[in-house]
Amino acid sequence: MKEDILEQLVDDYLQSQGYFTRRNIKYRPQSDLADFDKRLDPNHSDIEVIGIHPGRRAATEFGS
Repeated sequence: MKEDILEQLVDDYLQSQGYFTRRNIKYRPQSDLADFDKRLDPNHSDIEVIGIHPGRRAATEFGS
């Protein structure tokens, strides 16, 4: 329950700063990748909060 409140706080803050956000995005490494380990990667995991800002440049573009 505490984690849900913290996720909501982060989500609300990012949105107040102009970010588009998504919560609880499920993912699992592809089984055909070289570093995939069936013992370590058997289940899906999730990204708690992710956000993108439409007006900001990516970090890789800085300095160019």
